[in-house]
Amino acid sequence: ELQRLGIEHSDFKPPPYQPTPDPIVHHLDPKNRPPNSRRNISVDSIFSHPINKLWTSLFTSFNHVQSEMIQTLANSDDNVIISAPTGAGKTVLFEMAMARMFASNLVGKHLQHNKQYGIGGVSNMRKAVYIAPSKALCEERQADWSKRVADIDPGITCTTITGDATTSSSCYAEIASAHLILTTPEKWDSITRRWNDYVVLLGSIKLVLVDEVHMIGEAERGSCLESVLNRMKAIHRAATARKLTSVEIATSR
Repeated sequence: ELQRLGIEHSDFKPPPYQPTPDPIVHHLDPKNRPPNSRRNISVDSIFSHPINKLWTSLFTSFNHVQSEMIQTLANSDDNVIISAPTGAGKTVLFEMAMARMFASNLVGKHLQHNKQYGIGGVSNMRKAVYIAPSKALCEERQADWSKRVADIDPGITCTTITGDATTSSSCYAEIASAHLILTTPEKWDSITRRWNDYVVLLGSIKLVLVDEVHMIGEAERGSCLESVLNRMKAIHRAATARKLTSVEIATSR
């Protein structure tokens, strides 16, 4: 597929080394953000209809941790790493990034052809992949997200791809039709090893969400997750070497 698209190996090799600035580290603690100065930002003030329906059935305002991160996640494409205790609302931070992507996927010009959807056709040119350490966690997220993203638009589809998938071809077909893919590091490693043959399809993945990312330091499984993340960066470079069209993405299997 690389040859057919005219993509050279030089298109996806790492760029020449250049020193990068230190990451911006923000600590949410009583010293730099006293409790009396913290805000609970309302959902509706950041996300308009119908994107806000992802949360309004659960709550109307984001908590302190979520409110601190909302401008970065909702209004930028910055890479973000979050470290917070259990129960701090980190899953909603994933959802903020997803919501930004879904908003760009809602194609209003098709509204008249998809009145039953309430908002219009949903483009699958931009996909997200959620990587979690276990099948059980993927299934838990699938059960929750599949219902809630349908509140935004019934055309948004989620699929879980784990070691239970029978054939590689069925995996790629599921990826092609989905907007949100949930998987494990080992399964995504297996799928993306053949990325040269599916660069258009895998190049449509614009958002990578990694749960329990600290496992990258584990002796047994960390190398697999590291390989997957590096491979996704190479795929992104190859995909952006030439602008992929909606027809190429829609017909890629």
